Amino acid sequence: MEISNEEKIQSIIAREDKFNPLTDEEISGKMDVLRETVTNLRKKLDIPNSRERKKEMLVKEVAKLLSEKGGLSIRELTSELEVRGAVVTGFLLEEIINNLSYYKEKYSIETELSNKENTFSRLIGFERSLSKSIKQAKASLLYPPFGLSTLIIGESGTGKTLFADCMYDFAIENNIIKMGSPYVTLNCADYADNPQLLLSILYGYKKGSFTGADEDAPGLVEKADNGILFLDEIHRLPPKGQEILFTLLDKGKFRRLGETYNERSAKVLFLCATTENIESSLLVSFRRRIPMVISIPSLEERSIEEKIELAFSFFQEECNRTNLKIFVDCKVMEAFVLKKYLGNIGQMRSEIKVTCANVYVENIGNKSNEIHIGLNEILYNNIFSDSLNFDSSSIIKIKSLINNAVFFPNMNENKMPIRRVTNENYDISRDIYHEIQKKYHEMKSLNVGIKETKKILWTYILNTFHKIESEAVSNEEMENNDIESLVDKKILTIIDEFILSVAQEKKQKNIVNRNILNHLCIHLNEVIQRIKFKQIIINPNLIKIKNEYSEEFNMAKILVDKLEKEYQICIPDDEIGFIAMYMKALKQTESKDNKIGVIVLSHGKVATEMVSVANQLMNVDFPIAIDMPLAENPSKILEKTIEIAKIIDNGNGILFFSDMGSLVNIGEVVTKRTGIKTRTIDRVDIVTLIDAVRKIYISESTLDNIYFNIVNSRYIISESNSVLDKGKPSVIVTLCLTGKGFALRIRQKILEIYNGLEIIPIGMMTQNIFEEINVIKQVYNIIAIIGTVNPEIEGVNYLQYSDDLIKSKYLDVLIHKAAFNVQKNVLNKDFIILNKNYKSKDELLAHAYSLLYNGGFVKKDYLNSLKQREEMNTTFAKGGIAIPHGLPSYVSETTLMVIKLKERINWDKEHRKVDIIFIPVVKGNDIKLINKIFKIIRTTEILEKLRKSNNKAEIYSIINDIVSE
Repeated sequence: MEISNEEKIQSIIAREDKFNPLTDEEISGKMDVLRETVTNLRKKLDIPNSRERKKEMLVKEVAKLLSEKGGLSIRELTSELEVRGAVVTGFLLEEIINNLSYYKEKYSIETELSNKENTFSRLIGFERSLSKSIKQAKASLLYPPFGLSTLIIGESGTGKTLFADCMYDFAIENNIIKMGSPYVTLNCADYADNPQLLLSILYGYKKGSFTGADEDAPGLVEKADNGILFLDEIHRLPPKGQEILFTLLDKGKFRRLGETYNERSAKVLFLCATTENIESSLLVSFRRRIPMVISIPSLEERSIEEKIELAFSFFQEECNRTNLKIFVDCKVMEAFVLKKYLGNIGQMRSEIKVTCANVYVENIGNKSNEIHIGLNEILYNNIFSDSLNFDSSSIIKIKSLINNAVFFPNMNENKMPIRRVTNENYDISRDIYHEIQKKYHEMKSLNVGIKETKKILWTYILNTFHKIESEAVSNEEMENNDIESLVDKKILTIIDEFILSVAQEKKQKNIVNRNILNHLCIHLNEVIQRIKFKQIIINPNLIKIKNEYSEEFNMAKILVDKLEKEYQICIPDDEIGFIAMYMKALKQTESKDNKIGVIVLSHGKVATEMVSVANQLMNVDFPIAIDMPLAENPSKILEKTIEIAKIIDNGNGILFFSDMGSLVNIGEVVTKRTGIKTRTIDRVDIVTLIDAVRKIYISESTLDNIYFNIVNSRYIISESNSVLDKGKPSVIVTLCLTGKGFALRIRQKILEIYNGLEIIPIGMMTQNIFEEINVIKQVYNIIAIIGTVNPEIEGVNYLQYSDDLIKSKYLDVLIHKAAFNVQKNVLNKDFIILNKNYKSKDELLAHAYSLLYNGGFVKKDYLNSLKQREEMNTTFAKGGIAIPHGLPSYVSETTLMVIKLKERINWDKEHRKVDIIFIPVVKGNDIKLINKIFKIIRTTEILEKLRKSNNKAEIYSIINDIVSE
């Protein structure tokens, strides 16, 4: 029987080196068929390409190594993988580790250790800040024959006791000690001043050894035999107390108090913990007997994501304790994450508990099953006074991650609320002068000239205030009691009187933006504190501000005079300059987009000359020039560029122009290092630079639009100006140099984002391209040809292919202008939930709602509308399917959630059971999505596929084929 090509491909891939999988080209060589044939058959069989197959294997190995050996460095992981035959770059490994949870879920990976409960995984940060500590703990416990004595160090409240508990559980999981082995704890602080009492507690005593010793008694050491003895606050033991432990630590031998000859043995693993400096608090002779020292990081050393997870977990604890649904305003969560805690995690946990308790008491008579924690509810406790960390980068990141959150009792699997970033919001640093100083010294250390430094810092100052203006217009106003919690009331009074007097003088009303006024109040509060602590204020652009904003500077002087009299301080001109910038911003009543940054880099002095010409011709000053002398070390130029990019970026990205060589990839490097969105145009010339400056200055185009407009203008031979024939449908042609292989790939990439597009793939060498294009023109309006080589066809737009182009607004605008009937994907892999068990429909709906609400897809009342809909009439459908849905008015963004249950649950009063639930979250009554779900329900074959599949990617593919039709 002849073997089919499909079977040949499966057989070849099954035998390939998993770490170095075969490309389609290599497989086609083995089969003696065209590469395009292999590609098409592989896709038909739903087999990933070689890169994806390699990544899946790497993820499996990385997950396995981290589970077995704890936190490994990139270098150690690289070495371990090389032993297994895998060659991998450090960059790819870092990307895998940073997104390991996502990839494990994507590839449905469960390591051997994660199949049974891996106790350390319950610690927040086990794969990040605690990875090194966990690796040390595992090494200590697994060391033969019975582990190593271990000292756990860290500040108070960092979680040392919990970490010791996890070490005990790990020892049981790995058969180091038997199930049920003793775990005995002793707080040494209780016996710090009485070594004799400590001796009797630890080792026990013999009858008659002291008054009251009426019978023999074992000590903690004997009780901990074949188990673990945890000595907390070991630093509280005086030298004599530490010496008492020497014989036990050295030989495992001891005597009860009062015994002279009867030496006893105990097999005990010692764990100790301390908050103190071990060099000064513990004897050298004691320290050398404890070979393993594990440091637990403070809360301040934890990442922002970990702080959010911790706060989220503590709110969930209180939700479980009160058995009430808890809504937490995102501002509250931000405040808890921003706060500096001297007591670390323990203090955060305690303050969240107190906050919940106070709100609980206030609502105790309302007979409601839910409580709401907003900023107003917690400010009176003064929890956040003088302790918030107002670092601008932290605030920006936190705002991008946190959304409003809802907690349901006993829903411990709920994830932290991560906001999907749909736009970039900025918050001004509470300490702008500190940022100016910092950036000034950064420029100085990079040997940037005074003139260029002032220009860069001026750009930074303008960008900062533009951010305030844009945010203040678009956001809701801060409540008066909110601002009062952050600012001295005397400042508010002075500001109100000042604004009133200005308004009367100018005979105007509402001349200011209230939100910007709030920013000014917060800033002035910081100014006064800074001056009181005699901190220097530097404004390197003071002369420029005085010249260009003279009216605002004079207004600022009037305000400063009032502040100086009230607070008995002297405010320098440098600070008056900053206040003048606020005065200018106060007059703005409309939001305005910030300019895209422009940086020109070149070898020699070309960049400076080119920017000088552009500035003079266009009468602008925002492009920045960076020259690279031929003898200069490229790494120095890179560091300088990165620092300048961080300063001039205003959130809309940076357009780089470079000439050649190592500078061509500068944008990519800057993005990786800073997260700033960049685009780079190589082979820069003065005409292109002037064109870019003009577009940026006069238009509201995005970085992508301008970039693709400039790049593709190099390839468009003759842009068609003809009006589209309304009688013809529109089409995009994708182009491959050889066969249709790459053209098909481009088509697939586009269809992953845009459903309903008509796309025709063609190959340049397999057919007469000019004839083929003419044939297509007879039937379609050709919007553009997308490929890697320009076919130079007159009257047809050509777009250079890149992944960035497919995702860009440039293509989005082009597609929608062409009147395509397209629909963006609404299926979200995060909302495909498999093999879950729920006790009831209410629990299922609550869990689904929490994921949707915490993700920002629905509004607060969506759950109520879900339940009201269920009360009106059942949403049960034939075949064990349910389609619960809420009102569109409570939907923020359309999506589809699919839940496949492990066991069926009752859905309605007639006790009909369901195992697959579709939740269409529809904005604006999008009936198309509902109809597509009905199509799935009516098709028995599709339902059977869904029931048989336990793979999230496969279920996504099955449903997406229908939803994207």
